[in-house]
Amino acid sequence: ASETDLAWKVPPAWKEQPASGMRLATFIIPAVQGGQAELSIVSFPGTAGGDFDNINRWRGQMELEPLADESALPKNSETLKTRAGLLRTVDLQGMNGQKGTRLLAAILSNGEKTWFFKLTGPRAAVDSAKSSYLDFLRSLKNAAQ
Repeated sequence: ASETDLAWKVPPAWKEQPASGMRLATFIIPAVQGGQAELSIVSFPGTAGGDFDNINRWRGQMELEPLADESALPKNSETLKTRAGLLRTVDLQGMNGQKGTRLLAAILSNGEKTWFFKLTGPRAAVDSAKSSYLDFLRSLKNAAQ
């Protein structure tokens, strides 16, 4: 593993799916009620467009208004410290045709690579998966550590 690779701890109830296309990993997270949530992990070289553009793209997928400019980021996202670095996280509830859908996403960039951790699904399923998702994010570390 190179120093730009990540390692993580997968919660026991999560079911790993085969990697496909651009996805490094996909996990299905069964919910007590409300179906299931899905976590996708992808990575790109460099900054991959930056936090602002990616968060606005996700807001668009959830049929939410885009943020006006970068100064709106701190109010509309949070940061989470991990051994792999600082993550920027968002929690978006879908509107209009996406009502009932929830998206939790985290971005980690180390300058050489950017990783996206995106949890999506019916609101109830994502609600029940949120604490294991946060535990998963907190477990991130550089593979060389």
